[in-house]
Amino acid sequence: MQILKAIGKTLNQPATLLVNAIFHKLSFWLLTCISLFVLATGSQSRARTKSQISTSH
Repeated sequence: MQILKAIGKTLNQPATLLVNAIFHKLSFWLLTCISLFVLATGSQSRARTKSQISTSH
């Protein structure tokens, strides 16, 4: 039982580290995508307002 517990611990540690690394990468990727999306929509709306202002004058 002791050996099995030790094996479980050694197998569990890298697995949790891997899950943590994957989670961090995914969260970073999601944040990057969200920020890019926000920037894209913001610049698009700004361009739209600029074009509206130029056409109205």
